[in-house]
Amino acid sequence: SNVILVDRVPIYWGNYSLSSAEMLGFRYAYNYDNYSMFHLLSGVDLPLVSADKLFKFFDQNKSNNFLSMVSDEILKSNKVYERVKFRYLFPRFLARNIQN
Repeated sequence: SNVILVDRVPIYWGNYSLSSAEMLGFRYAYNYDNYSMFHLLSGVDLPLVSADKLFKFFDQNKSNNFLSMVSDEILKSNKVYERVKFRYLFPRFLARNIQN
């Protein structure tokens, strides 16, 4: 596949902007070509098999969606609920960036 550069979107920590940017990326990819599946890899993801093996695996599992989640034990030990329980009226104004 080709590498496609899309419009940059400002991302704010703990904000919907990350999901919004991902959806924008999905829209670009969907409209660019006839893809049947999308893979989101973050900076901590490291494929341990070859690209050919990955493609073969997903070709054999076209009817499946793969989502990973963590256990409640991990959520509690990392205090995830304490970090996500706050709501801010204007999160973009509270975000740290190079302008403020």
